[in-house]
Amino acid sequence: MSFLRTLVDQLLIDLTDHLKHFERKALLNALLINYESASHSRDWWHKTAAAMLALRENKTEVMEGMSRHEFKLNGTLQSTRNLIEMVLCEAPLNGGNMPGELDLALMLAQSAQIFHLSGWSGLIHWDLLEPELEIQPLGDVHAHHHFMDTVIEPFSKASSEYRYASSANKYAKSLRGATILENSSDSGVSPFFLDAWLQEFGVSLDEYRRFVDALENYGIEHHQMIFTFSRAELIALADNSNAGMIIVESLELVARPEWRTPPKGYSWKDIAPSRFKRRLGLLRRPLIRLEKNGGATYLINPALVREGFSSMVGNYYDGSYADDHLGPAMRRYAGMARERDGADFNKRVASRMEQLGWKVDREVRLTKALQKGFNRDYGDIDVLAWNGNSGRILIIECKDLQFKKTYGEIAEQLSDYRGWASTDGKKRDSLRKHLDRMEILREHIGELANYLGLGTIGNIESHLVFSHPVPMMFSTTLCKSMAATHTYDSLACV
Repeated sequence: MSFLRTLVDQLLIDLTDHLKHFERKALLNALLINYESASHSRDWWHKTAAAMLALRENKTEVMEGMSRHEFKLNGTLQSTRNLIEMVLCEAPLNGGNMPGELDLALMLAQSAQIFHLSGWSGLIHWDLLEPELEIQPLGDVHAHHHFMDTVIEPFSKASSEYRYASSANKYAKSLRGATILENSSDSGVSPFFLDAWLQEFGVSLDEYRRFVDALENYGIEHHQMIFTFSRAELIALADNSNAGMIIVESLELVARPEWRTPPKGYSWKDIAPSRFKRRLGLLRRPLIRLEKNGGATYLINPALVREGFSSMVGNYYDGSYADDHLGPAMRRYAGMARERDGADFNKRVASRMEQLGWKVDREVRLTKALQKGFNRDYGDIDVLAWNGNSGRILIIECKDLQFKKTYGEIAEQLSDYRGWASTDGKKRDSLRKHLDRMEILREHIGELANYLGLGTIGNIESHLVFSHPVPMMFSTTLCKSMAATHTYDSLACV
């Protein structure tokens, strides 16, 4: 761990020192073009996924090819975003060199290397990567890639295929024109969310929308993919000057004296290149302010602003940001959103099981099912499904989890599904809570049979159902004897 941290620190120093040789605006412009190109390719492949699958007999081969392409694009996008954030702080505003293709290639390779090596530290921290590195004669750092090969790679492939399948299913809808609403309140968006947004920012969601629309309209009307605006010009795009100042301040990524030092009120995790959803990340702050001090000129890529704004709204709406990022009203809403989405997924799973011919009960307290109390709260059975003819009884834990992308995020999510409990039993991970319920139910199988109105029952089956592919489905830490894992789309195979 210490060696890796020192290595990453040195690589960051080498990269930031290298950036000092190039003119800031020119380098940022080249990187934004690179980002736009990769983003367009990603979107185009998803828009045409249904056509590519329909035109070929071997669907598996097509899906694998699309997944490989998306993997490359994701690497390009992440490396480019991280590099833009560094360039803004480290490259001189005037007097530097103009970057060429080979310069960009080297910088992106360095950025990608830093991202991956930083992720290794997270894997080692969670005991998922052996803390043993091998330094090759030419300086290459090698690690044991068993976890990457057996968990991360198949998980990434399955996630990509899931997204492409979703895009293919939406093909017909994508051909229809989008319905444009003047007011977000008419869209079915939770009024609690709209109120929390207003309290969080002091400006309504619709005012933000109109500002982003105005940026896109300017780019379209002037045939410019990237352009510069003064602060006054940006503020003038909003409904009024007060709204404009709030919006610009909330979305601007400001040049700092040095990239490695976060501003007051922020910490390393807000700029760390190995993390997503950073408060000082490009997607969170897509208005690029070129100067460190004094003037306020912004480099604008409307497509990036739209992507960042959409990402921000989605993360706020889903309650995906960490609570320490949020104000009181948004924090309360986030708690409600997580409960809402969890309950909605439970309903979806229960409904699907009924469609498949199972009898179903949802959110069943153990005290209700077994008609007795216990020395601690064992929680609910999310979905209880049974078939009187076969005698099968399924105890289903439903999890609508966030997509995890970085090594650290994947490792942290896996750590919650190891079946761990503290010695006093007061702290238990998500899997342990489910397994404890299974143990109690198996000890009181007769009472469960009475609750279900069955004479005798055989084995009680343990199942985890996720809304989409998750790393736990590929990890050996979650033994099949503990629980069978499924996605919602594969419930017919239960």
